[in-house]
Amino acid sequence: MARIAFSSLQQDRTDAIELLLARNPHPLAQELAEFHRFNPSFLTAVVAELRWLKRVGRKRTGINSIVEFLRWDRSWEKHSRYSIMNALSALMARVITLFYPDISGMLEFRRSVADRILPIIIHRGKVQPRTESDFRLEGGVRSLRVGDVWTKPPIVIELERIPSLHTLIAFDEAARDVVPLRAIVERAPNPGDPLLVAWKEHFTTQPEVFSLMQRKLRERKPSVFSGKSLGEYVRWSISRLAEEKRTFTLTSRFSSLYNRALVLANPEFDGRCSFAQCRVDLLLGYKLAEKPVNGEPFCRLLREGK
Repeated sequence: MARIAFSSLQQDRTDAIELLLARNPHPLAQELAEFHRFNPSFLTAVVAELRWLKRVGRKRTGINSIVEFLRWDRSWEKHSRYSIMNALSALMARVITLFYPDISGMLEFRRSVADRILPIIIHRGKVQPRTESDFRLEGGVRSLRVGDVWTKPPIVIELERIPSLHTLIAFDEAARDVVPLRAIVERAPNPGDPLLVAWKEHFTTQPEVFSLMQRKLRERKPSVFSGKSLGEYVRWSISRLAEEKRTFTLTSRFSSLYNRALVLANPEFDGRCSFAQCRVDLLLGYKLAEKPVNGEPFCRLLREGK
């Protein structure tokens, strides 16, 4: 990728995040600078989610969950095949904690190549600039010095009170959405398999999980998608929207089942999701086609014997 001209950025925008990244020659810094240029509200949306979590008493979370939520929550300018590169998440986390120090401690930091890209030091979940002379705290955020000019990061619009899950999806409506899942279990070679029995109990008692997943897929109509990514969106949405009187779960134990159920219940999306053959396919009585058809990017699910 060609390096973004720093001088042109200075002329076009006075955004401390973009200015810091654009003058860094590392490919990931350049990737994030370009993404931020086309989607200037994405990083501030991450900060808004973290501030909301902090207000409601949550202590810590992972950047990937928020990124996956925002990927599906709204449309962003396409930056890669899936719009947002997962490889940028670690760098995003460090950039926003550097410029918005009030979210310090909210994100989990693991050793990453991103630590060598920025002029920062990480200690106990806090990100500090390596040289204080180029940064200063004002109004709760860090400004960046470019020459004799101090430039602030973008303003964060705070989230209002988030509605409850059932404001969006009533239990009765969600129960109708999982009817095809019952048929999938009943057609399986061994409907009494313990994993299928546990999954059936899960979507019967918590139908909102699949309902939200399916509705978002139908709403966005992606040309390609990741079932794991959509699952993360639903997991985060539920943690934000669920009422205190109901406990919702979405464990990795059922992820492959829900991913396949999405395309089996919505065949128009078959061939748009990448699957790796696994035990779940045998449980459901399906297999992956040998190769994609009709120009689709991925192999379809086929009923065994066909």
